[in-house]
Amino acid sequence: MKQIIKSTLHKLNDFPLVSMKMKNALICVFFLAIVLVGDIYFDDYQTELSVDAYLWFQEQSQFILDAALLLQYSLIAVQIFLLYLYMKWNRKLDGLLLIIFTSIGMGTNFLLKEAFNQGRPYMINDQIQATSCETSLAKPSGHSMGIVLYMLSIYQIEFYNFQVVSFKWIKIITYGLIILTVGLSRLIIGVHTISQILMGFVFGIAFFVLYTSYIHEKLRQIILKHIFRRAKYTFRLANLIFALFIIFLTVPLAVDHYSKIYFQNHPEVYQQYFDAVQSCRERNNLEPLPDDALILQYPTINGYSFYFTSIGILLGFLIFQGYYEEGIYEAVKSTRTFMVRLIRFLFLVVPQYFWISFTVDRQDLDFYWFYFGKIVLCSIINGMYYTAIFPLLMNMLKLEIHGDIQCCEKQNLIAEYSKILLSDSSIEE
Repeated sequence: MKQIIKSTLHKLNDFPLVSMKMKNALICVFFLAIVLVGDIYFDDYQTELSVDAYLWFQEQSQFILDAALLLQYSLIAVQIFLLYLYMKWNRKLDGLLLIIFTSIGMGTNFLLKEAFNQGRPYMINDQIQATSCETSLAKPSGHSMGIVLYMLSIYQIEFYNFQVVSFKWIKIITYGLIILTVGLSRLIIGVHTISQILMGFVFGIAFFVLYTSYIHEKLRQIILKHIFRRAKYTFRLANLIFALFIIFLTVPLAVDHYSKIYFQNHPEVYQQYFDAVQSCRERNNLEPLPDDALILQYPTINGYSFYFTSIGILLGFLIFQGYYEEGIYEAVKSTRTFMVRLIRFLFLVVPQYFWISFTVDRQDLDFYWFYFGKIVLCSIINGMYYTAIFPLLMNMLKLEIHGDIQCCEKQNLIAEYSKILLSDSSIEE
């Protein structure tokens, strides 16, 4: 296997006409193919290895088990840190596009889960007694894919702001260890197998390479030219939002329907998974689910909220044209104090989790479409908060000042850059 990988990478380097972007994309496709083929042909072996690894960790200190359980909140932590960096640094547009990218990536993870329809190891193997009774489908691991997307975005947002990453190799090693630790924690608490974790890693990396190589700059130019009042690009952005909305509405529903049909045709599999969830909840002193509770698809359809959050962010761009390449300008030095930044940060973060908590409730099958509609509406509002509601709120409170907002005097803008883009002209600071 090592020889195959080495020879493949060597052959790629022998083609100078192939761009670096194409080489990166081909390498990602190659490794993704290896993981998929390995998952098919070595499924029994990796499952046995996953069980053995889980049982070995259960014999270790309680501290390791508690730490692994605590890391299930890691995605919330890195998401908040990414939002903090977005608020702190001036390249707001690049930061917002990375937030869109991570949202679409997480939504795609739930799409893949329903496409593969694979249960969690504790649902399949009685030897594994999970300490976290998660009810969604398992493949690929959402935490593994998510931590890759968020850590790479944290790395990339610094590069976009400064064109260089300070202490580059220290951060690469640190971020890599964080990714591996979170992935390993999913194995320790019994909610993922090795192949599910590896597939999450590979899909996350492939998605990041696709975005940075082919999507980021094109989307950025469309939004910038729309902001500069070029009707042609405003029309393009509107068409893009409409097309994405139709895709995010129809494809997840189609895949969700496919997943439901699969379990309707295999009721014994669904019942096995449901019984495993009930046993897990009983073992962990949790209240049992009602007999008609919807597992597997219910938490997965909730994950599609990430898709519509990205739609809301883009829709905010379309409605409120207050962002330039440099983004939001801090009007006076008082906005740089710790307390003011904390207030701005709380205004940015807290409402996000209010909308999320508002959409998360248990609905039976009779309320399926109502529940899905509420997810779509609340997620779009959640996304618009970044690019329309939050900027207007910050201007009203005089905590930030924006490039083209009507209530602000343009001559009062104080930018950190020596030049700022205003309409189609460049004005010296």
